[in-house]
Amino acid sequence: MTLRPTLALGALALGALALAIPLTAQDPAKPSRPKLPWEQGKVQIHNLDRSGQIDRSAAIADVDLPPNYRFLRGKPAQKLVQSWGNPPDPTILGVIVTQDDDKDRGFAVIVTYDEEGHVKDDDANKIDFSELLDTMKKDAAAANPQRIKRGYASMTLIGWAEAPHYDRATKKLYWAKRLKFGDEKEETLNYNVRILGRRGVLVYNAVAGVPQLTEVAAGCKELLAKTEFTAGNRYSDFNPSMDKVAAYGIGGLIAGKLLLKGGLLKGLAWLIKPALIGLAVVGGALLKLFGVRRKPQPEAVPVAED
Repeated sequence: MTLRPTLALGALALGALALAIPLTAQDPAKPSRPKLPWEQGKVQIHNLDRSGQIDRSAAIADVDLPPNYRFLRGKPAQKLVQSWGNPPDPTILGVIVTQDDDKDRGFAVIVTYDEEGHVKDDDANKIDFSELLDTMKKDAAAANPQRIKRGYASMTLIGWAEAPHYDRATKKLYWAKRLKFGDEKEETLNYNVRILGRRGVLVYNAVAGVPQLTEVAAGCKELLAKTEFTAGNRYSDFNPSMDKVAAYGIGGLIAGKLLLKGGLLKGLAWLIKPALIGLAVVGGALLKLFGVRRKPQPEAVPVAED
């Protein structure tokens, strides 16, 4: 699937997730974090494409990127994310970065598209977010023994950084979580955006430090407002006689039940990306979200195409 640029600045990829990470220098006091100096990140940003198409069969969404964003598509985007210390991830369709000289404001967004089916939103007004959060906390805690056994840092879901919000009219959803990994004193911000379409969900995931919430939230909401599915791929274009219905609703999207889908790293999925479907964490301490080991990692299992 491809994303079609609507301005000179931009095509964006569709995929199971998008992430935001500050492109800041590595703290030399913490050797477990890969070194990505801001100067290196800045060069990468200025080398990014400003427009183009993802190498897929058809454009299913339009994204109008603001002037301060750049876009990198396809395999180069996957290599860029891998160069930041992440395992190979063939599901990444593109990377959007802010072109900002302020290292404390710049971030990247990884975009994928999950064609798991048409997500019904009948449960949207029935979800008890406090109860859902409690369940998610328990799920994260339950996965920790296996995470630790396999060499990954434990993960604690602290709470909402921004409570879930679903706009039934536009079929757009966003929320943010506060997470803590291992013995780290600082918390990590995970900002999530989902846009529901005819056959699947466009996902943007932003990961940064909690103090960056204001900038990341503003950036993600700006992208959210400028992203729309094309005619024939919109939520309203759903055809029950032809299109598959997803096995989850809005609550499942928030809880991350997509992680259990067939072919996604098979049995290791819940260990590597527990309850954080599509999270490709990049940069600094944020790598722990993706389960990056402190020792050399095994090769990632390719994601099976549906």
